[in-house]
Amino acid sequence: MRVGELFGLGTTYQPIFWGVILSLILSLIFVPLFIKISRKLNVLDSPTSGNHKTHTEPIPYLGGLAIASASLISIALTFYFGDYSAKSEKLALVVSLGLIAMAILGLADDLKPSGPKQRLLFQTLISVSVSIFLYELGYVKVQLTASPYLNVLICSFLLVSICNFLNMFDNHDGSASGVSLLILLFILFLSIKSNQTLVLTMSSILIAATLPFLFWNLPPARIYLGDSGATFLGTSIGVLLVSIDFTTLSPLNAILASFCLIGILILDFSVAVLSRLRRRISPMVGDKAHTAHRLIRLSLSKKQTTLVIWLITIWFGFHGILATFTSGLELQSIFTSACLSYLVLTYLFLRQPDE
Repeated sequence: MRVGELFGLGTTYQPIFWGVILSLILSLIFVPLFIKISRKLNVLDSPTSGNHKTHTEPIPYLGGLAIASASLISIALTFYFGDYSAKSEKLALVVSLGLIAMAILGLADDLKPSGPKQRLLFQTLISVSVSIFLYELGYVKVQLTASPYLNVLICSFLLVSICNFLNMFDNHDGSASGVSLLILLFILFLSIKSNQTLVLTMSSILIAATLPFLFWNLPPARIYLGDSGATFLGTSIGVLLVSIDFTTLSPLNAILASFCLIGILILDFSVAVLSRLRRRISPMVGDKAHTAHRLIRLSLSKKQTTLVIWLITIWFGFHGILATFTSGLELQSIFTSACLSYLVLTYLFLRQPDE
């Protein structure tokens, strides 16, 4: 009896099963390997390199390459050996190339930091290219206007935004990786609900690659994502999010579900940017204005801070999932609850003195 049959998996899900197992094994191998490589090459995040650092010892900085390598190899082999259509294989190739480009761009920034304008330009070019291919293949479900050009631009904007939201959010042990894992789990659930095998395959493999990394990234972290990992995971989440089929839902349902799934990232970005604007400094500067920094200033430990951030992620994600099941008065209640949660949390975080 085959392993897939033993677990009651049909022929559709057997390639996904093996892809997940392979991704998990590769990540378990690659994460400690990249810790050693990072130390040997002295690619470390030093606490003296910026006043917004919360760690006291240099930490290896190549965790993102471990996740990217494990997931991309697994995706390639899954689609090669699985019974997927030529269209799906082409889409997987396009997305993988875009993710590789983002990871390389992030790695270059890890090794030699560049200016935000230059980085944003390259991110936009990559996102637009991926969005065009996604749209041409019919996998972009963002149909907010009658113009395909505007829809591609909206999709590109979402990819760049989520990529940078997660990159800015990656400032505390276990936060960005844990939040990414939770968001991917929500996307996995929605892909099963909408019977989207392609999204199911990629989200499952990404979850399997991220899980072992999270073990080494929990407080006290022994490895960081780095810009390569944050941009890779952020872009992956963005691509999968715009590919979820919300066409059976009303526009309000679809928008609410999408924004709630990344609610913690929007909250953190809002708190940090509003804090900097009221101090009349650049919104892109690195400081201790983020939600994790503010929770630590409330005398929470690093582990408690990570847990609170995960709980907020689950709270918003729960609203997003409910938004795909409800309508009418129930939907209005969920919308009101999500908006109030965002406004109250933003207010409470911004009440704290800035540093």
